[in-house]
Amino acid sequence: GRAGAPIFMLENKKVEYEVKSEMKDLAKVATAFGASADTFAPPIMKWGDSTLSQSVAIAVFLGNKLEFDKGFDQYKILQYCLDIEDMAGEALKKMLGAPAEDTKKFLEE
Repeated sequence: GRAGAPIFMLENKKVEYEVKSEMKDLAKVATAFGASADTFAPPIMKWGDSTLSQSVAIAVFLGNKLEFDKGFDQYKILQYCLDIEDMAGEALKKMLGAPAEDTKKFLEE
């Protein structure tokens, strides 16, 4: 899901983490579920004093903390993350409302 990249990064560096997906837990940290916070919806990550939401923000943060970004331009990293997000969004738009066989063909190409 949307937490896939951050989870992969944590596992690659053998960092212990906990995934919470129960509504009672999400309601404490996500404004989309009633929390009084500055994080809208999952994925949400807490690291020390930092609490972030949004897949790209979390991935860029972890890239820095776990040193995946050594030797790379921070702004290009962000650009590539957002390029991927844009492409995924466009793919989803193409699939919505399309006949099932068209969606299947699109995903297989």
